[in-house]
Amino acid sequence: MTTSSDIANLSRGSISSIPLYDPNAANSASSSNSADSLRNDFLRMLTAQLQYQDPLEPVQNSEFTNQLAQMNSLQEQQHIGEVLEKLLAIQTGGGAGALGQINQAVSYIGRQVVVPGRQMLAINGQGTINFNLSDDASAHLTIFDSRGGVVKEIESQSYRAGDNQVAVALPDGLYSFSVTPDGASVDNPVTITHLESGIVTGVSKDSKNQVVLAMNGHNVALDQILRVEMANL
Repeated sequence: MTTSSDIANLSRGSISSIPLYDPNAANSASSSNSADSLRNDFLRMLTAQLQYQDPLEPVQNSEFTNQLAQMNSLQEQQHIGEVLEKLLAIQTGGGAGALGQINQAVSYIGRQVVVPGRQMLAINGQGTINFNLSDDASAHLTIFDSRGGVVKEIESQSYRAGDNQVAVALPDGLYSFSVTPDGASVDNPVTITHLESGIVTGVSKDSKNQVVLAMNGHNVALDQILRVEMANL
């Protein structure tokens, strides 16, 4: 029979292995508590309940069964929550480093992308100069080799505002280019954005752990991609 002394001891928490109910425990508990530790706590409480139940009014078997079923359900829900958190971390790149971004960047392999840049790769005797103008303007183009020497100049022509492409016959190789507007001044400014187009051939991380794409023999940051185009093979 449970004596008043036993009840007093229980109320004082003298059984150290049995956690006492704390209404603020949910706010202060560490998020690192796993489903297994939660289940162990439940089993200790269930054991104590059996040990100190009133022998004149014992807990029915159905009650224990319901408690076990509820505990198993709670454990499964916690496991599912942990899995979803890991999947979300991978997808957003959080907690798993740059893995999420790498998975995203892999989809660009084999595609032609456009990024800010002054480089141009000539393939099969032809290269394409890409640039964007803020306004209609006349401009001349200059192409340089890898050492900075002038390879070809294209006389001034009128170009429309927006994206422009100029095909150039060149030996295969990597070049750089410059677009210079004619007659631009403080009163008549023309903003030029040099653009680079190329096929993405690989994905990696640089020394700063940033995801980069390999194109035209060098790396560009993933967030520099302006658009994706049909590959000109």
